Amino acid sequence: MLFSHVLSTTLAFAAFVVLFQERRGPPRLAAVGLAGLLAGLAVTAEFPVALVGAIVGLYAIARRPVLARLGAYAVGAVVGVLPALLFNLWAFGNPLMFSYANVVGDQEANKRGLFGVSAPDFRTLVELLFSPIGLLVLTPVVVAGAVGLVLVYLRGHRFEAVVAGA
Repeated sequence: MLFSHVLSTTLAFAAFVVLFQERRGPPRLAAVGLAGLLAGLAVTAEFPVALVGAIVGLYAIARRPVLARLGAYAVGAVVGVLPALLFNLWAFGNPLMFSYANVVGDQEANKRGLFGVSAPDFRTLVELLFSPIGLLVLTPVVVAGAVGLVLVYLRGHRFEAVVAGA
C-alpha cells in the first residue's frame, strides 16, 4: 500500500535536486529537460503530483533563458507523462480520460480542482495536521523538516526553501 506515493515523491524530489544542482553552474537545458522528465514520471505514478511538477516547473524557469528552459522542461514532462496517456488511450479509449474520473465513492470530490486538489481550506489544514490521525500527530518528524526548511532559508538558499515549502 502507498508504494506509488513513495515512487512519485522520489521522482518529484529528484526533479528538484537535478534543478538545484543545475543552478549551481552554467545553464544546461539537458538537465532542465531531465527534471521535466522526472516530474512527468512522478505524475504518471500519482496524478495529483502534477501540482508539485508545476511548482518545480516554476523553479526550472526562474533562470535565463526562460523560454528555452520552459520548452525543455515541458518536453521532458510530456515524455514523462506519455506512459499515463498511452495507458489511458488503451484502457479508456481517450488519452485524457484518467481513472480518477471513475472513482468509487464521492465522485464529485475528484472533479473539483486538479484531481481533487483545489483551493486550500484552513479548517481542513488544521484537521489534516492535528486530528488524532493527523500528519503531525502520526509523523512528528515533519516538524523537523519544517525546522530544516527554516535553516536552509537562513543559510542563503531562500528560493529553494520556498519551493520545497510550497
